[in-house]
Amino acid sequence: FDRLKAEGIQVIAIVGNHTAYYEDTNSLHTLDHVLSDYDNVQVIHDIPKEIEIYGKSFLFLPWINVSNRDRAMEIVAESRADILCSHLQLKGFVMHRGSVCVNGMDAKDFSHFDRVWSGHFHSPSSENNVHYLGSPTETTWADYGDVKGFHVYTPETDNLEMIINPFGLHRRIRYNDGMTILDVPDVEGQFVIVDVETKDDVEAFRDFMDAIYAKQPADVKTHEISKIGVLSDSSLEAIDIENVEDTSKAIVRYIEEKVERNPEKVKAKLLKYYKEAIN
Repeated sequence: FDRLKAEGIQVIAIVGNHTAYYEDTNSLHTLDHVLSDYDNVQVIHDIPKEIEIYGKSFLFLPWINVSNRDRAMEIVAESRADILCSHLQLKGFVMHRGSVCVNGMDAKDFSHFDRVWSGHFHSPSSENNVHYLGSPTETTWADYGDVKGFHVYTPETDNLEMIINPFGLHRRIRYNDGMTILDVPDVEGQFVIVDVETKDDVEAFRDFMDAIYAKQPADVKTHEISKIGVLSDSSLEAIDIENVEDTSKAIVRYIEEKVERNPEKVKAKLLKYYKEAIN
C-alpha cells in the first residue's frame, strides 16, 4: 500500500467475510485499522456504493450479512451499474477444487449486471455473467494446483485480463529410487509433500530429504504410496472423465437420496467436515 500511495494510485476496497470481525455485521473490520493512514484508499464496508470510473459504472458491494442484507439488496435491485464488484457466496459455484457451494444466494439476483466480479471463493470460475476471480495466492493445500493471479480491466476495450501468479506456496514431489539431490527443486518457503513410490535405497532417500530441508521449506511431510494395481490403457479409456463426480457433489447427492430428516442440516455439517479434512 505504500507503493500504491507513492504512485498516486487510488484504491477502492470492500469488506469481505475475513476482514469483518463479527459474523452478523461489517461495522468492525480490519481495513479501517490497517488502511486508515492511506488517503488514497476508499473503504466500502456496509452499504453498496456506485462509482463511475473511465466511463463505466461500478457498484461496489461488501460482504452481505443479516444487518445490511435488506438495504444492500434494495440497492442491487435498483442499480443500473455496468459491473458489480462483490464478495458473494453464490450456490452452485466452485469454492475450491472438489467443493461446490450448496448454501448461498442465487446468481439470478444479479443477472441484470453486464458483469459480476466476486471474491470469496478461492477457485476461479465463470457462469453466465458471474465470474469468480479466485484468490491471487495459495493459502491452503485446497488451493494447490489452481491457477492464481490478479486481474487488469481495460474499460476502453471492456477486456478483463488475468495476470498469472507464478509463485506457489505448496509443492508436491514424487520420489522414486534413482532420483538424486539434483532432482530437488527450489522449495524455499514452501509447504512440501513428498509422495514416495519406492525407496529401496534408504540412504539415497535420506540424502534426497536432507537436500529438501537444506533449501529451507516452510514445512515438509512424506506420503507413502502403496501400489495396489495399475490400470491398463483400455481401462482408462473406459472411464468417462467428464462425468466423474467430485467428492462434495457425491456427498450432496447421497444426502438428497438417502436422508429424509433435516437433509439441509446434515448436508451443511458433512460439507463443513469435508472442507476441514482437506485443509
